[in-house]
Amino acid sequence: MTENKIYLQLSSRPSVELSPLFIFNPLLSNTIATVPSIQIRAVLYLFNDDLDNAIRTASMGRSDDRLLLYTIAIALRRRLDIDSLKVFKQLSMMQFPLLERVYTHVSYQKVIEKVIDLEAMDNPRARKIVEDIQLNELKLLYEYAQVQSKQE
Repeated sequence: MTENKIYLQLSSRPSVELSPLFIFNPLLSNTIATVPSIQIRAVLYLFNDDLDNAIRTASMGRSDDRLLLYTIAIALRRRLDIDSLKVFKQLSMMQFPLLERVYTHVSYQKVIEKVIDLEAMDNPRARKIVEDIQLNELKLLYEYAQVQSKQE
């Protein structure tokens, strides 16, 4: 299965859980492991809710790779780990352009606060809005990873 087929399968899900308890499709993790590009592999793990492998893979890359840092920040947010704020502040200081595309109408801090609030007290309408932001974020991250991997 090609990385694009994996992406299409994962991106066609109706929603991507904000803080998943389980890997979406455990069988895909073995296939994702064969993807040569570290950036694409890390993003696909993230899309598959395999947060441990997403962080592990992203951590194997260069420490100044903004896409991999962003992948780690999202994985930490989805684990409800407050350290994601530190990583996002670092990305903001590095002026990562993808942040401006994703967070045009709302700040990252507001998104993480809402994710934490939704875990405490569910609001289906608010959850849908934040899930849509996250799905868009993951799609943009994959597109960015594709472009970056072609430049290497």
